Amino acid sequence: MAEDLQFPVMDTQIFNLGLSVEAISAYILLCSLVGDGKKPDWPILRAAWVGEPAALEPAIRALLLFNVIDLISEAGGEERFWPNPAPFWRMPGSSLD
Repeated sequence: MAEDLQFPVMDTQIFNLGLSVEAISAYILLCSLVGDGKKPDWPILRAAWVGEPAALEPAIRALLLFNVIDLISEAGGEERFWPNPAPFWRMPGSSLD
């Protein structure tokens, strides 16, 4: 799992992917929450998000599409988000080769 890897949480390469301002903001927020020791799920992200509420879901979907973050299912059925290290990121439609 990505969370088991040791890497700096926020990677500035996020600015090179051509993502929307909202997606980059969601990534920074998620990294900040993880850095604070939180395990971000939808309620935690929504509570911390200061942008337009309707912009959060599309931003998270974009980060998932580029493999910038993972959706991790925990025992008990809880889901949360976790940032991947930059070498795991990919353009949609490409492989991780």
